[in-house]
Amino acid sequence: PHSIVTNDCDNAVKAIKAAILKSQYKAAKLVNREQLILYFAIGRYISLHLRDGFWGAGAIDIISQKLQNELPGQEAFPLEIQEYADFYEEWSLGEGNSAVLTAELEGFPVEAFFQIGFTHHCLILTKVKSLEERLFYIRLAATNYLRVERLKRDMEDDVYRHQGAVPNNFLLILHFVQNT
Repeated sequence: PHSIVTNDCDNAVKAIKAAILKSQYKAAKLVNREQLILYFAIGRYISLHLRDGFWGAGAIDIISQKLQNELPGQEAFPLEIQEYADFYEEWSLGEGNSAVLTAELEGFPVEAFFQIGFTHHCLILTKVKSLEERLFYIRLAATNYLRVERLKRDMEDDVYRHQGAVPNNFLLILHFVQNT
């Protein structure tokens, strides 16, 4: 009887743990999605004001300083604000078009796009220029839950260009196994 109770408790712990982890993962995905949408919107706002000549040189520094005063404890605003603008510029598909964030771009991995963090996106955008390669690394990072450091190593190792380059020796191994 004691082992039955222990097994039931173990099963309950497993079920509850799985539910908690699944819920936390879903919540993190939703937060990440909202953050990326926010950063894209901020980037659009900044980019359009800079592009239209509404703001001059130094505007980002002034805005950053004022934001730091308004939101104490938030750091690296100048860098982040410029990254938001770059994020918008790289992923917008023309004036005011946000097709990437509205899933209008055919074949675009929207779920994967929103599964990886802003730091992943910044790394991909700064290191990779072709759309096809960017999408490859977005999918790779999302599918394999890569940390930024691992993604950086994979990019340095040029995994994109080496995919499929490893010879498939399955038939050779199969032949060897059958003949031994």
